[in-house]
Order: sequence, then structure tokens, then C-alpha cells
Amino acid sequence: NLSYPPGFHSKYENFVDTIKDNYKVTDGNGYWNWKGTNPEDWIHGAAVVAKQDYSGIVNDNTKDWFVKAAVSQEYADKWRAEVTPMTGKRLIDAQRVTAGYIQLWFDTYGDR
Repeated sequence: NLSYPPGFHSKYENFVDTIKDNYKVTDGNGYWNWKGTNPEDWIHGAAVVAKQDYSGIVNDNTKDWFVKAAVSQEYADKWRAEVTPMTGKRLIDAQRVTAGYIQLWFDTYGDR
């Protein structure tokens, strides 16, 4: 449960595995030049965006429904429905940021 964050994280990751194929980036559009040319800025930027989106995944409703989901399919369905939109957004953003970051890394360090 939420008083044991690794337990929540584990169940959340298992859930993400069931929906991730619905959020594959297929257009090849990474976030090129998203945060300039400093790799540290990219890592920091990704963390800032993830933190902003956190409340769409962990909030009073999702906490309550997650705990109740242990004994209720109704609450399991509510919890999943509540976290799916923001989780999908995070999955798409992560793929685009990662693609751009990999390109930046090779541009920055590839000739060394």
C-alpha cells in the first residue's frame, strides 16, 4: 500500500506494463534541442516535467482508491482509469526526451 512506497511502485509498474503499448511513439519526432546543448539541463528538465505531472498519478483520490483496490475491483478500475491519462503522457514524453537526449549525447561525446 502507499505506506510502503515500493509496494505501490511495484504495482504501478506492473500496471504500466499492461498499457505501455498503447503509448508507443511511432512518428520519429524526438524532442530535438529540447533543453539546449547541456546534457545536465536535459536530465534536470525531465525531472521538472515529471514532478509537475506527479499529481496526475499520485493524489488523494488515487491513494484512496489504490488502498481500496486491494479488496475491490471497482476501486482498482477507478485507480487505473485515473492514472492512465497522465501515465500515457509521461510514457510518450519519456520516449521523445530520451530520443533527443541520445542524439545530444552522441553530438556532445561521440567524437571523443
